[in-house]
Amino acid sequence: MRTIYTLLFTPVFAFSLNASAGPAEFFRIQMQKSCQDKEFRSIANVSDSACKAKMDKIADTCTPKINNLIKNDSDANEAALQNCINSAMKKHFGIDPSQFEDNYNESDEDNLSDEEKMENVDKLMAEAAKTNALGIDISEVSLPVFPGAMPVSSTATLKMEKKGFLPAVILVSTKPVNDVVAFYKKKLSSYKQYKIDGGWIFLEKGVEGKFDYLKHFQIVTATPHVTITEYAMGKSSGFKTNIEIGYKK
Repeated sequence: MRTIYTLLFTPVFAFSLNASAGPAEFFRIQMQKSCQDKEFRSIANVSDSACKAKMDKIADTCTPKINNLIKNDSDANEAALQNCINSAMKKHFGIDPSQFEDNYNESDEDNLSDEEKMENVDKLMAEAAKTNALGIDISEVSLPVFPGAMPVSSTATLKMEKKGFLPAVILVSTKPVNDVVAFYKKKLSSYKQYKIDGGWIFLEKGVEGKFDYLKHFQIVTATPHVTITEYAMGKSSGFKTNIEIGYKK
């Protein structure tokens, strides 16, 4: 049996950690997006607005667990988050995790090596990304989009500008980081370029002093930018690079 955490949140959550709104905000967003899942809505038997209201309450309850997981990506913190979500789902929706059983066989999973388990997760996430891409409109993205890159997450419909966040789209590419960086060095030659851990960031306007992503996070989220980092979820999907584009409409 897959837990609710795995079914509803794992495929999109990993991509969301890189997005401009920050992990806690994107946790809430992805919780609400779960209301769009037909299987879940059928089992929960609630309207879209009621579903989102309940998901907001779950996000309020479990956000501290998300923060703990971000600070320390340990098995214990992941289990604590999963337990929090499962408990909150029971409280607000009256749903037991066993209702989400599918063809996944837990005993078979136990017999797999850690590498095989990670490969299965990577394949699941790749499939979810491809499905998610079908519903993401990138026609309003005003900065160049790397050729062939696939969108996996977008904040365009969330109207977060009033909170200081430009709309942003996350894409993945099968091309290596160096190829993507070379493309943007040509296309965004007037942008300031900063080397960051695992990649590069291109900012429309530079910052004073040495660039520090955490220190300058609010500047990044409010400034047109492109962040390019290595795809870290696994090799079986074929993806090699994450691309985040924050843009003005």
